[in-house]
Amino acid sequence: MSECVKCGHRNITNATACGQCTWPFSRDAWKTSKLHIRRVTLDTGCVNAKGRDPDLNTLERWAATGSLELQRSEAMLSELAGKARVEKAQRLAPHPGLFTLGSMGGPDVLAGPDLPDELQQILFPTAEPLTDNQRHDVGGWGRFSNS
Repeated sequence: MSECVKCGHRNITNATACGQCTWPFSRDAWKTSKLHIRRVTLDTGCVNAKGRDPDLNTLERWAATGSLELQRSEAMLSELAGKARVEKAQRLAPHPGLFTLGSMGGPDVLAGPDLPDELQQILFPTAEPLTDNQRHDVGGWGRFSNS
């Protein structure tokens, strides 16, 4: 049994999509879903300055046709090195702010709970201590120390 990552509804029937919000649970379910991803936020490792990454080339083609919007993570520009990579990243719109109860306004978006401990286990299971860039990735500034 699993929970939907979008609405939290429990999948007790091993369905391919959420019975409450229809969010797909598998790659195959995306093929028949009426839901579409509209915005993709790229992190530092996803700057395709030389156009050699076929998956990033696909995302860039989709963005060029208006099928989705590519954005850069908040830390991207401070972590990048190399003139071509920085210039390409600067052309991406920044990720909007995240909604905080009582202060939503402008282009802010609703986000789920902070999960830095869980993300650290997934992204960097053997890293101890985390580097500054890794702390940016898991969003745990102030929760982790290098001591």
